Amino acid sequence: MDARVQLVFSGEVLSGFRLDDVKRSLGELLKLDEARMARLFSGAPTVLKRALLPDEARRYVDRLARVGALIRIEPCEQSLAAAPAAAAPAPAVDEIECPKCGERQPRQVFCRACTTNMPMGIAAKLEAEQEARAARLAESRARRGLPAPGEAAADDEAPPMWGLGFSGRMARLPYATAGGWMVTALYLLTLMMIHGRWAVPRVILAGVGFILVLVVALRASVLRCHDFDRSGWWSLTTLVPYVGAIAALVISLMPGTRGDNDHGGPARRGSWLGFGLSMLAMCLAIGLTIQKAMSMMSLAGAAPPHEARAVPDEQLAGVLRSAEAVRAYREEYAGAAGHKAFAVSEGGAWGFKTGAGSVQDALEGAIANCDAHRKPYTAECAPVNLNGSWAPDQ
Repeated sequence: MDARVQLVFSGEVLSGFRLDDVKRSLGELLKLDEARMARLFSGAPTVLKRALLPDEARRYVDRLARVGALIRIEPCEQSLAAAPAAAAPAPAVDEIECPKCGERQPRQVFCRACTTNMPMGIAAKLEAEQEARAARLAESRARRGLPAPGEAAADDEAPPMWGLGFSGRMARLPYATAGGWMVTALYLLTLMMIHGRWAVPRVILAGVGFILVLVVALRASVLRCHDFDRSGWWSLTTLVPYVGAIAALVISLMPGTRGDNDHGGPARRGSWLGFGLSMLAMCLAIGLTIQKAMSMMSLAGAAPPHEARAVPDEQLAGVLRSAEAVRAYREEYAGAAGHKAFAVSEGGAWGFKTGAGSVQDALEGAIANCDAHRKPYTAECAPVNLNGSWAPDQ
């Protein structure tokens, strides 16, 4: 059976270590106050730990050598001064729990079960808990659109969500919010194209709107690339067929750099309320556009009941008042899609309107066209056919 040994320290420091550094490190390791540290480094031999097996004692010596303390291993029979920690015995309730194996024991440096440095282990555990708490706090603040603790706030000169400048940065949330509003604008422009009275002004206005949305969308993509410290030219990849969808997803989800980068200070934080409103508006615009498109498709595909059967030319001539009106009805009006109306006057004038956005537009257009050809002081124009259905008295 191996003889038991003890660890003895006489205040000596290993070569290459400074005395002040060794005092500080050893004091933190052994949890000693200034008075006990003074006795420990007084030069008198002090027993740090008794009744150790030689292998266990050598492990302790190696651990304390890392902080610069020169520890000697001596037989337990020698009578030496008691360790400063033993000079004032700790109360029975002063215990410590090993952070590794969980064993409770009288307060000391190394665990008697697994030889873990318990003060250092406890300090590491507390540090890990503080880091986890800080991470949870940063995540909570990020959900509310606030900067993380210690992170710089948004630069006052950061570009706003809307504008025409291509310098600065845009964070993910305002980028998604702007995307929702731009999609809403695209669908509203599409709805305006398929529902309106004057075709030429409608097309011009819609074209200008589409160009403006394209410029604003390109600007937002450039600022988003700047936020994760990439050149704005990468935003052009969103215009490449097939690849553009993947590039747009990457640009939307890539996290921005913390603090300043090559393109400026931190971006402005967005608002979850603004994002929700943009998504609601986008859904409403999409729904209205789909509803209008389906209505027009249904109207174009349905065959009017009175046009499903052939109407003799003699009967048409009696209603439309002239051969020219019959020919226009056969060649232009009967096969036209959308809302349409045909109007005639007893004086022989006639006119029609096809492809209107609504029934009212078709009626007004047909009567206006008929009145343009009506001679003064003749009977007024009246509708005789609406969407393929004849007036009751025809």
